[in-house]
Amino acid sequence: MSGSTSPASVSETIAVSTSPMLVNVHALLDSYDLAGYVDGSGTAPSPTVSVDGVTSPNADYALWKRQVKLIYSALLGAISVMVQPLLSKAVTAADLWTTLSSTYANPSHGHVQQLRHQLKHWTKGTKTIDAYFQGFTTRFDQLALLEKPVETEAQLEFILEGLPDDYKTLVDQIEGCDTPPLLLELHEKLINFETKLTTKALATSSLPASANVANYRGNSGSNGGRSHGQSNHRGGGQNQSYSRNQYSPRPYQVCCQICGIYGHSARRCSQLHLPSQQSPMNQSSVSSYPP
Repeated sequence: MSGSTSPASVSETIAVSTSPMLVNVHALLDSYDLAGYVDGSGTAPSPTVSVDGVTSPNADYALWKRQVKLIYSALLGAISVMVQPLLSKAVTAADLWTTLSSTYANPSHGHVQQLRHQLKHWTKGTKTIDAYFQGFTTRFDQLALLEKPVETEAQLEFILEGLPDDYKTLVDQIEGCDTPPLLLELHEKLINFETKLTTKALATSSLPASANVANYRGNSGSNGGRSHGQSNHRGGGQNQSYSRNQYSPRPYQVCCQICGIYGHSARRCSQLHLPSQQSPMNQSSVSSYPP
């Protein structure tokens, strides 16, 4: 064991609470050649050595004892407060490790059944695909560490059964494949499909807003046109007559030779049919002038 090992830096990354973390901690300690202090694979050297009949303290034992205390402190400090009472009787790092392994990494029937029950009742609901998928993979890994792994096809069935009806199209496509996809491929397909559903939902929700804007513009345009027309009708009569006189050609106005009023000829004059009321001068005027 190297004397340059820094147990303080090891303790900064230790967090023991479940069996997957025990595996991670063991791998971390093994990378520093410290796993023998917790799993019993290393033996403690003799406290003393005798050289030529002279007994003296063993330097290797002093190093071993120091490493044991440092690892013990690192493990105990990384464990949550709720778990620490279970380790009250542990004296060495090996005692800590044995208690944790028997408590959290023991493949008991009840623990295995609990994880399987969680797999059956894990559904997507309002979760994202990432959170939904991670809930399955975490439990798959825990069962594998308990030496009760779930087969790949069973994993796919658990994941597909927990999806809502919105994913039925994708579920039918996957179930119709001759070769089942890998978990990574399935995860990618689910993320892409989730993105499509989100985009479709956003597009659908924006349609009523556009329709309301169009209706508002149409109503305001019609109201504006009506009010504009009413204002022209009420107060803009002179403008209308002015524009009509300005842009429309003025027709030829005939002046009646009987009554002197423009707009009709003497033949169509109403006074022509009233001989009793006509004066001799008018009658002579009618006879002397052609229609």
